[in-house]
Amino acid sequence: MQYKIIIIGLFSIFYVSFFNKSICIFYNLFGIPCLTCGITRAYIALFHLNLKKSFIFHPLFLLVPFLIIFRLKTKILSIIFFIFLITWIIRMYLYFPNVEPMTFNKNAIYIKIFNTFIYFFKTYVHK
Repeated sequence: MQYKIIIIGLFSIFYVSFFNKSICIFYNLFGIPCLTCGITRAYIALFHLNLKKSFIFHPLFLLVPFLIIFRLKTKILSIIFFIFLITWIIRMYLYFPNVEPMTFNKNAIYIKIFNTFIYFFKTYVHK
């Protein structure tokens, strides 16, 4: 199982490095950053030996190895999840929607559906 996680992590680093696109399903679906948005870019910055930029992209990127190690320990995972949630709330308050990686994705699927619904409503229903 750990090898699958490592392969997925390496693929995400490759994808983000070469295509400069997000692979985050949550971000591409809803348009807002998820709890872990920026971790891939944090590790890319770390590989370039830019520790400061790594912490800017996601201050908890160093907890990822602990998530892998303690994946079966429910109490520890709950604590780590709570830390990520609090960090996400703070980052959303401070940086959303204009500072990378906490930006708004106006091309997200639900945003397009919502905008289509609004257009339809304004055009055909509310005249």
